[in-house]
Amino acid sequence: MRTLYDIVHPADVHFFRRAIGQQLARGDAVLVTSRHKDVTVDLLDAFGIRHQVISRRGRGMGGLLLELGLRDSRLLRAARAFAPDITVANNSPSAAHVGRLLGIPSLVFDDTEIHRLNRMLYLPAVTEVHSPDCFRMRLGRKHRLYPSYHALAYLHPAHFTWDTDLLARAGLVPGRRRVVVRFVESTASHDFGARGLDDAARRHLIETLGRWAEVKVSTEAALPPALAPLRCPLPVHQIHHLIAGSTLFVADSATMCAEAAVLGVPAIYLDDRGRGYTDDLSTRYGLCFRFPVNAVQDALAQAQAILLGSQRAAFVASRGRLLQDKLDPVRYQIETLDRLSARTAAKA
Repeated sequence: MRTLYDIVHPADVHFFRRAIGQQLARGDAVLVTSRHKDVTVDLLDAFGIRHQVISRRGRGMGGLLLELGLRDSRLLRAARAFAPDITVANNSPSAAHVGRLLGIPSLVFDDTEIHRLNRMLYLPAVTEVHSPDCFRMRLGRKHRLYPSYHALAYLHPAHFTWDTDLLARAGLVPGRRRVVVRFVESTASHDFGARGLDDAARRHLIETLGRWAEVKVSTEAALPPALAPLRCPLPVHQIHHLIAGSTLFVADSATMCAEAAVLGVPAIYLDDRGRGYTDDLSTRYGLCFRFPVNAVQDALAQAQAILLGSQRAAFVASRGRLLQDKLDPVRYQIETLDRLSARTAAKA
């Protein structure tokens, strides 16, 4: 099989890297195209995944649309040289467009309801779109649902083992009450019009959490000098080990709140809209707590209850139920790829 993966976001690297590794191990040909966005390229390099950078994130809606046209053109050129049997992406339209132009199947995974523009652009061209069964929308005859979360593609016990020694080597005391705080840069197309935490709210959050636990901060922005010592001490590709060894995770990132939750670490998610998967992690497993952006005090009250309470065993048990209920997404990815790519082989 010849598979083209179009990687446009850091989460895509984690979501697809195990499937890419399994394909390479069984002798499949794989081409990975990438994008300069946040730490996407850094992650691919850190995991040793060979890739071709074909675009840089545009600025503003106009810049993103210009980038899309450029990305489609460059991806088409790369695909013609590689001759894939199938194109694959996560919440991104270019792979679907190129698949249609080449007359081969395209596969898009989508777990984020607010990606409205991307969805409008990929849905007419895509062969199939696959989402977790907690996805709030139904997208018609091309849509397939499966019982899992994207985060389990790299944090399922079959794919992730917490390296406890990493914390000690980074100068962190294992077993200490610890909070990881994550702030994202809200510049993606689906973030336009979204309300985020301002600098004062972020600082208040960090300083208050510091009364009850050690705080480590992961952010794409520069921290004020007074908070700089709190920056996450691990490389970006190892942050899940820090999360796994923490008591609580607090963020305005839906993806990373889900990552913490599937590791059994309760997550406090500051966002006005939510996602299907964060709602599911909340209502079914009690591992994610969402608060509106203007409810920082309520979020801090929840954080205090978790940090000073005795609920750890309950969170561990909830994770156990979650793992019983959800399938391994990597196996699902490979099975879906095999089924769809067989269409290309049948036409040959």
